[in-house]
Amino acid sequence: DAVQYEACSDPVDAKICHCLACQKLHGAPMQWAAIFHKHDVRITKGIDNLIFYNIFYGMRIIDIKDDLPKWSGHKNHSELYIMG
Repeated sequence: DAVQYEACSDPVDAKICHCLACQKLHGAPMQWAAIFHKHDVRITKGIDNLIFYNIFYGMRIIDIKDDLPKWSGHKNHSELYIMG
């Protein structure tokens, strides 16, 4: 376990990500990500092993037509993609 952390709250959101960065990082076509407020998460081991990724729908590999909203950034605080 190169990195360990603790969270002191429930996630504020969760997403299935399918961008190229997540595919390379996880070796899978999609991955589930839990979203926490920064102040609710503490890195307890391996902070030097972390790399920041800025992952949003703009980096997608395919369009997912599931009638769910797609945001260019954080939900309700960025441009909403209109799926055609």
